[in-house]
Amino acid sequence: MTIILALSILGVVSFYLQRRRRASWLSMVICGIILYGCFVVLIFGNGPIIRIYKRLLKHWNIGWRQASTLAREAELYEKDLPQYDFLAVGSSQTYALYTEFARKHEEVSVFNIAGMNILDIILYENAIERLSGGHILLMLSDFDLCRQPAVTGLRIAPRQPITTLMVLVPQLYKSGLMSFSELQDYVLAQLFPGYRYQYVSRGLIDKILRKNMAFPSTGAHDIGKADANDVMRKALRGLHVRYLKANLELVRNFLTWATSCGFKVSIIEGGV
Repeated sequence: MTIILALSILGVVSFYLQRRRRASWLSMVICGIILYGCFVVLIFGNGPIIRIYKRLLKHWNIGWRQASTLAREAELYEKDLPQYDFLAVGSSQTYALYTEFARKHEEVSVFNIAGMNILDIILYENAIERLSGGHILLMLSDFDLCRQPAVTGLRIAPRQPITTLMVLVPQLYKSGLMSFSELQDYVLAQLFPGYRYQYVSRGLIDKILRKNMAFPSTGAHDIGKADANDVMRKALRGLHVRYLKANLELVRNFLTWATSCGFKVSIIEGGV
């Protein structure tokens, strides 16, 4: 509401300038910025519309990673989100190990997104903070620590505070985890919501055109044993010790943040 009110005030000011100066260059620029801002707030910057996108778009419309990211974004707008005494955070191993246990114990929950890696525990700190009631169970494996973060996940990550960007962007570039063009893409996505939510726009268009029925995607349950083994072999070949130091630095950053929030963190070792 604050953003909408501010844009409305600026709109009145720009309209006054336009009337007084007969559509001067400055007033036209201000009007353009205001119209763009109103458009962005209307289609991307509010909880109800994000929840609508979540209901309309499933993983077969926009992809597994994009669908889980959209679901976590919708949670950020929930007012009465429950907090759990123990929040298990990590990749698919965490989901597999803790989901059934969490169903039987209401004080336990799982935070996971599709294709989650070490960088994501930094990118989703706000979402983790909303759910954690005091104790974070952070599962790490050699697979997590020795692989490079996915560029797709970086581009569509939730908006970060400027203080986080000022620390994270130089760190990722210096460590070699991301190239300059990849980080440039990330910064653009953070600055321009329309760029970050491209997957939503494309998913809606594909849904309207029924493109997903003509070109159905393959779910994880449809992958045969031989194909699954091939996927795992490719993933293992992508592991390298050069990513270990940079990923451990990200873990250290997460532990520092968790301590500042008053959370306890237990690191649980997992295997490949």
